[in-house]
Amino acid sequence: MNAMNDLVNNLWAKTMPYRSLIDHMIDTGKCASELLKESTLTPVSELLCECLGLNEEQMRATVGYIAALHDIGKCHPLFQAKDPTMPVCEELMECGMLHNQLPHDEIKKFRHERYTYYVMCRLHEELTDDDFWIAVFRALSLHHQGKHGDKSKTIPAACNPAAWEQLQNNLAGMVRDTFHPVLDLGQINCKLADAATYMILGITILSDWIASDRPSDGDSVSTGENLLRRGLKAAGRLPESDDFCRIWPLFQRNRLRGVQKAVEALGEKPSAFYIIEAPMGEGKTEAALYLAARQCLQYHKTGFYVALPTAATGNQMFYRVRNWLMQHDTGKARLLHSTAWMVEDDTPDEKIEISSGDEVRDDTVSQWLAPLRMGLLSQFAIGTVDQAMMAVLNVKYGILRLLGLSGKVLVIDEIHAYDTYMQTIIERLLSWCRALSVPVILLSATLPQGKKQSLISAYMGKNACKSNMSFSSDYPLITYIDDNNTVRQEPVGEVFMRRCFAIETRPYYDDAERTAELAISLTATGGCICVLVNTVKKAQRVYSYLLDKRGQTDLMLFHARFPAGTRQEIEKKCTSTFGKEQQNRPKAAILVATQVMEQSIDADFDAMITDLAPIDLLLQRMGRVHRFENTHRPTDKEIPKIYILTSDSGYAKQSVYSPFVMERTESLIQSKEAIRTPDQIRECVEQVYSEEIPDEKEQFQLWAKQQFKAQLESATAEGVLMDEPDDEYPTLSDKMPDMMFEDDETSLLAAKTRLGEESTRIILLSRDELSVLPEYPDKQTARKLLLRSVSIRSSQMGAMPSDAVKGKGLLKGFVLLTQEHGRAEWNDYSITDDPVLGILIERKNGR
Repeated sequence: MNAMNDLVNNLWAKTMPYRSLIDHMIDTGKCASELLKESTLTPVSELLCECLGLNEEQMRATVGYIAALHDIGKCHPLFQAKDPTMPVCEELMECGMLHNQLPHDEIKKFRHERYTYYVMCRLHEELTDDDFWIAVFRALSLHHQGKHGDKSKTIPAACNPAAWEQLQNNLAGMVRDTFHPVLDLGQINCKLADAATYMILGITILSDWIASDRPSDGDSVSTGENLLRRGLKAAGRLPESDDFCRIWPLFQRNRLRGVQKAVEALGEKPSAFYIIEAPMGEGKTEAALYLAARQCLQYHKTGFYVALPTAATGNQMFYRVRNWLMQHDTGKARLLHSTAWMVEDDTPDEKIEISSGDEVRDDTVSQWLAPLRMGLLSQFAIGTVDQAMMAVLNVKYGILRLLGLSGKVLVIDEIHAYDTYMQTIIERLLSWCRALSVPVILLSATLPQGKKQSLISAYMGKNACKSNMSFSSDYPLITYIDDNNTVRQEPVGEVFMRRCFAIETRPYYDDAERTAELAISLTATGGCICVLVNTVKKAQRVYSYLLDKRGQTDLMLFHARFPAGTRQEIEKKCTSTFGKEQQNRPKAAILVATQVMEQSIDADFDAMITDLAPIDLLLQRMGRVHRFENTHRPTDKEIPKIYILTSDSGYAKQSVYSPFVMERTESLIQSKEAIRTPDQIRECVEQVYSEEIPDEKEQFQLWAKQQFKAQLESATAEGVLMDEPDDEYPTLSDKMPDMMFEDDETSLLAAKTRLGEESTRIILLSRDELSVLPEYPDKQTARKLLLRSVSIRSSQMGAMPSDAVKGKGLLKGFVLLTQEHGRAEWNDYSITDDPVLGILIERKNGR
């Protein structure tokens, strides 16, 4: 018996640095228990207690025990033989439990986490009739995700299987004596079991990684200090107050907007789901964060995630929220998108690695320390909606994102702005938010009722009855679900800004020259005009025409195909020139821009020329005209006017927006001489996005194509999604997903958050620059290079050129192209960095 105990203590789990199996297992269990006691993930404790029917101490002991047994599959001859230099291997051979004839291929392919499932079923045979426990055992088998190898459930006969099973029994007994779990749970709350098993999986993965990341010199730190070092301790909490001006201390009560007063009145009534519909400039963001602070208190959450449509809008929100949190001394905000490290001050430098919880260091895990994988585990975070969407994609370690969200309030801005593919993913995300008791706040200025109904139904799950849903035509409006699971609606009668926009159409959609001439004529009497077009190519053409004919008019060009550094400078100049502070506002100016102006810039123009776009986007664009009340304007521009460019040849050939929606929008616009906001926003949106099937043949054909495209996008999204949470039984009990996609969208096996034309982020470098560039550049070098980066649509340009270089480390996801005199080649295309027009992409020889 003593010899057997010595063997148990000498089994190895890791080699860099060395860790015995029993020590690593117990460390992992202690990390799990501590995470559930005092961390940003503590809110999941409530769900697990309710699911298991245990008090907090019993629950933490039980989950700690489960997490500790994640690596019991390493108690197998094929694993212990992976490193024959380990002293225990000689002892095992002397006992007849290991021999030199084990096939090398079987040793290499053996997956200990898969074997853990069979060991757990043997150790707890009395529990194998319970769906919940089978799901838990399967969850443990997934703690190394995306790994492939042998699923063997047997021990080679020549290795004395009975002795190995005794070792496994001894290991489990030592773990049981450490944690004292409660395994006879009685009746599991089936409604929560699916969510609970996924949370146990996430806690196990995270605890395994933390326990694996020990200093190589053997220094030991407490579990609590270990969590603190990783930013998993809550830094502070938002004020526990229902006073809007207490939450926003710089706001004056007599200057609160109608939406802000309305949410303050609702703040005392607990609700886990809100939709705020209000026009631009009404203070929706502050209203949402006020509600988020209230929900953190009411639903015992430690933080929030604010999700936005683009990195640019994410950056702007990051600065606002960071300053707000500083006012309350509640800790730092985390920014989450692919180049967030350029904005944050404390992101990791170069390539960072930790142990993966396996016998080798794993680059997959090194990415987890970078902002994207680890980011949603932070207490407060802001970033792109993609990061939240990844939580429900079937991607490697995506469960960590879902685990991070479990302790937060989720705020999604511009909820109307996402296509069918993205909305399908977001609706699955909402269903998991319901299962995990994650409060949600959705914001929109132009949300169609049909999309609104789908979002509410996704959150309510089986409790939703679409046929009984009826929505108020009031606008602005706050919709919420009360504690009785009833949908409530609260009209907001008070509006800060009302406008009446004069509308005039011109058939210049396909004519850059006449568009430019119209802009010049409008500035003849002065004023600041925005020309907002749908493509970069048209913006560059319009600007080129204006260069020779502008006279004394200031001229600017702003689109997404400028290098990042140049784009930042232009963005700052736009804000300075056309923003609230008017000391830099010129007498006459024309800004030619693309869709980057719709959301990311807080600017004010005297008039606008815009390409036709879907009505919700047109309304967003209108919000940039006469935006600020005290702006001095030319006499002939005291009434806000929008010139909308339409096409005589239709929109079927252009692929930027749905032709059907474009045709409907044009029909609406042609019937109006003016649009009043916010009074007519609801009417306009519903008329264009009505679900009524058109009678006219050409319109029906466009509608049918749009329906087919939407169904295809939805089906495509379903192919990469996690299953919907089940209220009847845990889904892991009857299946074990073998296929997990990459979360790196540059991979061929990537699960993408967005469809559309494939884009590539490029950096043009000279041969000399490429020759001296380190494989893993430091942060300073990478920052300089990323300021020269630009995103191009490469789907029509063919495969990446053979001489292109894929960036690594902080440049991962970028393609480095060799350029001479500012020009690079991509198959049949030339890519030129024009200092005036931005990146030009042209076919060679005019083909």
